[in-house]
Amino acid sequence: MKAATSTLDRAAFALVVVASAWFTFTAVWGMAAIPGGGHLGAGSAGTMMAAEQMIRWRIPYPARVWYTGLAPVPPNFMCHHPYGQYYVPAILYFLFGHHDALLHLPVIPLSAATPWLLYGVAKERLGRPLGAVAAAAYTVVPIAVGFSTYWNLESICIFGVLLFFWGHSRHMATSRPRYFVASIAGLCVVCAGDWVGYLLVAPTLGWAFLRAFVLPRRATPHFRIEPYVRWWAVSVAVMIASLLWWLGLFAHADQIQQWLGAGEYRGGGGPSTLAEALQARRAWIDFSFTPLAIALGKIAAPVCLLRWIASRRDEGTYALGLLFGAVIQYVVFKKGADVHIFWPHYFAAYFALALAELTATVAAVADGAVKVVRGSGASRLPAWIWMAIGLAPVVAMTPDGVRSLRIWRSTGGRYDEHGSAIRSDVDVLYVLQEVVLPRTRRGTPIDTHPSLGWGWEFLWKYQGTASAVPVPASGAPADTPHPFWVARASGLDAR
Repeated sequence: MKAATSTLDRAAFALVVVASAWFTFTAVWGMAAIPGGGHLGAGSAGTMMAAEQMIRWRIPYPARVWYTGLAPVPPNFMCHHPYGQYYVPAILYFLFGHHDALLHLPVIPLSAATPWLLYGVAKERLGRPLGAVAAAAYTVVPIAVGFSTYWNLESICIFGVLLFFWGHSRHMATSRPRYFVASIAGLCVVCAGDWVGYLLVAPTLGWAFLRAFVLPRRATPHFRIEPYVRWWAVSVAVMIASLLWWLGLFAHADQIQQWLGAGEYRGGGGPSTLAEALQARRAWIDFSFTPLAIALGKIAAPVCLLRWIASRRDEGTYALGLLFGAVIQYVVFKKGADVHIFWPHYFAAYFALALAELTATVAAVADGAVKVVRGSGASRLPAWIWMAIGLAPVVAMTPDGVRSLRIWRSTGGRYDEHGSAIRSDVDVLYVLQEVVLPRTRRGTPIDTHPSLGWGWEFLWKYQGTASAVPVPASGAPADTPHPFWVARASGLDAR
């Protein structure tokens, strides 16, 4: 029996290795290419350019005034989200300068570690085989595959909250300081990632408060009260301190109104229910998750809730916390979800843990049925059966997850852009890189035809401002300060 268990554990570990290797590949693929349009290219470039201002002008704020030669002023400061997504790119820019490959470099270690964290979180309560199911499930969800290379709020918060969960579970089991540190470090990452990060951890910390200070000790499984209370107190202190820090920075720049306005702009009267939100964006959701994952996620939600009520363990709040934050993000901020296809990314992490929970529930029910039929002395069904059942949806989703990678990359993470034309702009960017940049000093203005659509990807590549000029002036002197005029041939007429 032990030999069989050991073999299954090794198989589970090998599965996590494969899942992490695949997911790391999805994050690295295209890293050395010219960043094109869309979320993955232009969006990443916008984050890096905002972070560059922190180093260039020695200010604690990312800013949107790029390559003008003028120092940013408070209205240019980005006072919308916590600054975690800007700190790391700022450090990379300070160390290495302005390079295309740096746009995706920060997220690669996070993407590589996420399957392992899911494995660690799930195996603490459900065992290694179902931990492997959780790890593998996340790496085949199309939205997770597509945005594994995107250094943005969602990837940062998913990594941070899983580190927070894993460290907490291990700290409860062992009381070792290193796991305490890991959990608090994960919380710091979550609070630096996005406001949704506070929602992701709120159910766990709220339950921990009840468990430590309100409920009688006999109402929940045994735990060591002193390290538990210390962890809770430090966690709450970190959340409060980080919130005060971000709001203090916004207030120091006199941009609290900008922060409040960003919330209103992203909101805009969202749907009243999650069902309405899913129906309104059905095409995006079906592609990003597959109908199978959506169905299993819906089934698993009440199952996870009942399992938590029955067990009264902290681990039962993990999937529910991810679901809670994901729902608030997706339902309340309607305008953001209407524009950004990656908005429901948090549901992918929920699905991974929920699938493991659902599989464990099926296993428990089946084992109970076997004992009823065969008698109380009947042995449990082999664990490999439940691992195989848990992996069945993963196998079914794998073709969609693999095929989605090419679509996400070719569209810059936009999929269908609601029917609008999708251009990567790599053709023009290549001309800038090979023809214009070698003959132009950085910061030199450039003239462009209006049809070009001078977006963030062009700003990043050219590192200079552009003026929209329909037709260049004839007979311009050779020493004109704007030596190049760039246009897209398809946007020109015969005149």
